[in-house]
Amino acid sequence: MKKLTLLLSLICLLSPSAWAGYQISGTISAEQGQKTEGINVVLIEQNPNKPPQGPIAMAKVGKGGVYQLEVQEVDSTSQYMVGTRLGEVRAASKPFKIDQPKVTVDVVIEGAAAVAVDSENLLKGPFVFAGTVRAEPGFDASGATIQLIQVPMDNPKGKVIAQTVSDEDNTFSITLDNADKHSLYVVAAAKGVRMGSSDSFPLQAGFELPPFDLEFLQVTDDPSHFAIKKNLYYFELMPEKVQVTELLLVETEYKGTLDLTKKPFVKQLPIGATNFQVMRAVGQTQVEEIGGKAIIAVAFNYGRGQIYFSYDLPPSAFDQDLLSQLLPRTEEVDLVRTSAGFDVKFLGSLSENVIESKKSHGQEVYFSKRALVLGGEKEVKFNLNVELIPQKRLFYPATLLMVLLLSGLFWYVKVKPERK
Repeated sequence: MKKLTLLLSLICLLSPSAWAGYQISGTISAEQGQKTEGINVVLIEQNPNKPPQGPIAMAKVGKGGVYQLEVQEVDSTSQYMVGTRLGEVRAASKPFKIDQPKVTVDVVIEGAAAVAVDSENLLKGPFVFAGTVRAEPGFDASGATIQLIQVPMDNPKGKVIAQTVSDEDNTFSITLDNADKHSLYVVAAAKGVRMGSSDSFPLQAGFELPPFDLEFLQVTDDPSHFAIKKNLYYFELMPEKVQVTELLLVETEYKGTLDLTKKPFVKQLPIGATNFQVMRAVGQTQVEEIGGKAIIAVAFNYGRGQIYFSYDLPPSAFDQDLLSQLLPRTEEVDLVRTSAGFDVKFLGSLSENVIESKKSHGQEVYFSKRALVLGGEKEVKFNLNVELIPQKRLFYPATLLMVLLLSGLFWYVKVKPERK
């Protein structure tokens, strides 16, 4: 028995994979001093002999910017990176090996957006954004991510400039040293699919902010509350491909949070689609591409929003009948193009009620073909008709003869008299 115990102890000492686990810890700090508490931090594995995969561990940054990630097994042939994001700014450590039970890795987020102000528009603080996250009885609102969002005049989407988490009493506090008098500000909370936010408001020097009550709305997973007001396809002709951007204008009339993440929609993309990229997804909606299909897990609050993504179609798609799936309760489909070098047209039942229009924006001209989905169609069929436009035209025989006649006339009138 003693020999067995000794053998097991020796194996544990000599075999890294038999350790209880590996800890990667350190600090996440921002170059310009913003608080990093509450932001996500992930561990990413890099190995040329393995297919790309998502994070293998995830945690939230705690007080003082301290984090800790844990994994049970590591690969001695792999390198690892610690990654994080503050607002729209991403940062990652240099690749490293995990060859011992505990590894320390610190990450500095460089260029993280501080409050964008100049001396003329500067409002001196401090401004304290404090309040409480509320929800219906039984829901734990502690640990919710709280974000302070600045909305300047030139960026209506806004940007996250500070972040924290609600404490065990569901309260939070964010301090802003300076602000911009021409910007609006929003305080938002999120936990899982639940979201809550304040109204947007300006700041004034010396103004003391009242407490914020951020309420998490009740949740439904009933898909009948979800509708697609418009599915727009935007086609742009590029060298050796057509880039397609799909925009879904979505809506829910449920006075709360619509959570369909456990019942994701599957949207078949046209055959040959590659280079799938997600540009925007409303609320907590997640979109990914698997096997030529867009998997859309919807989660957002009452009202309207946008989901849009792009992909490329190869030259083999030209002059071919293409098919793309429509999500349930789609009300309208719009095919939009810019180039005069090709055309796109509806096929099938949707081609029977098409409304064509042309709009200009600056120097760009947009050609649109719009169809209402009246028969509950589950897919849209269309054709990309490419017209080859010759760059130059050679002289036709008649044109060449005319040039020769004019040259002869010039010689007879001008050159010949001068020789006499």
